[in-house]
Amino acid sequence: MNRGKGFTLVELLISISILSLLLFTGSYLYRTLSQDWDRELGYFAASFEEAKAFYLVQNLLSGIMPSIVINKQSESQAPTMFFVGGKESLLAVSRTGIVNKNVPEIFRLTASRKANGKIDLVYQAKSSSEILLLDTFQEIRFDTRKVLLSEMDNIEFRYFGWKDFNDKSQAFSTHGKNWFRQYSGLDRQLIPEKVEVVFVKDDQSATITINLNQQADRYLANFYNYLDQA
Repeated sequence: MNRGKGFTLVELLISISILSLLLFTGSYLYRTLSQDWDRELGYFAASFEEAKAFYLVQNLLSGIMPSIVINKQSESQAPTMFFVGGKESLLAVSRTGIVNKNVPEIFRLTASRKANGKIDLVYQAKSSSEILLLDTFQEIRFDTRKVLLSEMDNIEFRYFGWKDFNDKSQAFSTHGKNWFRQYSGLDRQLIPEKVEVVFVKDDQSATITINLNQQADRYLANFYNYLDQA
């Protein structure tokens, strides 16, 4: 007698075992690929945000402009430049602000060290339409604060330029231009010709170098001429 078509119990168990193995393998591969994708996507998002922050910093620094104020810290109360650059911070005026697009802004960048030893780059700003810079004793209340970069290992500012206004004015200066870790326009009556910021994270470094106005002394000279004619 012919046996009816169908599967035996052994064949069915073998088929179920193979199907279970295929489902397990597919599920494992999907989970692995999904985790890798999420990790890569997170890395891409972080890289994109950092690239955006670098662009904003570069654009902000490239717009640094000479701004004359009265130095009330000196006995002569002479006109000077509003620029205070330190190793871990920078205070200046930029025509290409991050928040204020249509008018120059007063900004401050600070390398702020956290409790875990990592460093955030903090940006603060105030629109020049809301405050008129007049002298060095003037209080500036920033109304914008953002963290542009976070969890950096090191952030350091450097400045390249003349020693001061008088040194640049001399036809045959003995000092010339140099790199400085601090550059106060209030004391030097100049802004630097270059600003450099070095970022370090995970043993990798990136450097932003910006050329500034190399004729800033003319602004001060014109101001002196105006005072002489007044």
